[in-house]
Amino acid sequence: MASIEAMLTQQSATLEDLHDRINSGAVPQATIHGVQDTVSTLAENLPSTSHSSAPWTMHSQTLGHLPSAVDVAVSPSTSRDDIPAMTIPRQHSTTTENLLSTGPVRALLGDFPRGMFLKTESARILPQNIRLGNLHVTAFPEIDRAETDCLVDCFFRLAHREIPILDQNHFLSCYRQFLERDTWGDIDSALCLMVLAVGAVVQNPPSTSVQGADISSPGGEYLSAAMKILVPDIMQSFWSTITLPQATLLAAKYFGYLLRPLQSWRFVHLASTNVQILLNWPQTLDEDDATAAALSRLRVSPWLIFDSDLIAEHHLPRSGIEHVVENMPLPTFHTWTPEASMFLAEISARRLFNRVHHTMYADSSGRFGMVDHTMPTQDHFQRQELRPAITNLATELDHQLETWFDLLPQHIKPDLESASSWTFEHLNILHRYHTAKDIIFRPFVMYTCNLPTKGTISTAILERCSTCVQHCCAYLSVSEMLLAQTSSVKEIICHSVFAATVVLTLSSLNQNLSSLVSDVDALQTRAVSMLQRVASKGSVIDQLVGILKVLQMKTRLLKGQVHMQTP
Repeated sequence: MASIEAMLTQQSATLEDLHDRINSGAVPQATIHGVQDTVSTLAENLPSTSHSSAPWTMHSQTLGHLPSAVDVAVSPSTSRDDIPAMTIPRQHSTTTENLLSTGPVRALLGDFPRGMFLKTESARILPQNIRLGNLHVTAFPEIDRAETDCLVDCFFRLAHREIPILDQNHFLSCYRQFLERDTWGDIDSALCLMVLAVGAVVQNPPSTSVQGADISSPGGEYLSAAMKILVPDIMQSFWSTITLPQATLLAAKYFGYLLRPLQSWRFVHLASTNVQILLNWPQTLDEDDATAAALSRLRVSPWLIFDSDLIAEHHLPRSGIEHVVENMPLPTFHTWTPEASMFLAEISARRLFNRVHHTMYADSSGRFGMVDHTMPTQDHFQRQELRPAITNLATELDHQLETWFDLLPQHIKPDLESASSWTFEHLNILHRYHTAKDIIFRPFVMYTCNLPTKGTISTAILERCSTCVQHCCAYLSVSEMLLAQTSSVKEIICHSVFAATVVLTLSSLNQNLSSLVSDVDALQTRAVSMLQRVASKGSVIDQLVGILKVLQMKTRLLKGQVHMQTP
């Protein structure tokens, strides 16, 4: 993982320099110099690793395609603090709603109301036993030791692997003290109650067919009891302990398992302010190894994975912590497990995702890509020309993604050709890998779909479109298996499934790309089936199912017309 961290630092510097110089119009006639020397120095300074013997180098194709006006020399001594944070832009065009607003999709489905997904989720009513307005009448639950032991076991088997912010031995000591207490009112009790709540929801995930305002949510009695402690503490405590943001983050995960993105985001946002206090005044904490290790995991991991996923898809406000954690070192663990390795791999992957959003999809002054800031429609793929910067960036970002994949430890690195061997860790890695390929190469598909009826594309663009299509198909296979697992990010996965299906549909209807998609109807049916299994009535996922059904009907009609016109 040291290799990955060193790679992330240097790549951020290189990509930011490329980004700024292309965007500002560098001085003409400048030559590309210093890149190979910088890379060689970096390779020499990387610590040895058993994961990969190949040193990281800047992609040779990238060097060949860079404009001659770009000087990408970066000092080997560039420190993490010197590199601007490549965070997700406040406005970007990778969300589901942005995809629905593009020209090709509007031509198929018409216009959708702006902000409809956010309005839909905000209108949903929580199950009655977890409504925060009921806290004043909530009684603390009766504790059955055999039942709670089972819930703790479920938590560490099924939930902890996604976000290992707790030390299991330290928690079990806290849990034993919790069971011995006659009354609960401290923050340690709230943490124990949140672990029980999450353990209950992963042990018995609520059926989508029976979710509703009058239905009880699994573990709701523990969540409500924890909230009686957490909410006053969040409002009144300004010198935090690590336990407070830990418990608050588990509340976010609880709502993630219920596919409630807005509640998840709200608790992540609350936890982040407490963590920022800890980062600004670490002297308020007890100085010991366990606390230091817990803080190292807490200060980086949840925000780069969980928070970034939510704000990237839903355009939700940020807490400001993303500017702090982007340049922090990766967290440490006393014991290296597959879960810990996967966690670090996801953090580094999330940083790469943030770069893609930052450099290719930003919609703000000073950012570049396929964005015309004078266009009122905000359709970022409406142009009928590709800026060279997009091709250069896609090549470099793809190389960084492949480097990340190559550096994965063997025990979590999936065999791309052996689906039968994939574990939960493998599926999470592939979820990141295939989604990244999709959004890196999606601009080429959208560009092609925006061409006039008889417009043609070059072989190079066709190859990039083919890469996008192949990984969209692969993502559907991976997500089908991942949605069958216990996961708190199913809502995000559903959005990615929807986007991949839309890209495949557009490709199947385009004269230049139709040969890349063999059976789009089967793929659409598969996607509808996947989303239906997790969709609750009145949810955004339920809306996505309805849109996909209309999309499939329109596709059948259009393809039927083509077949009728073919002699």
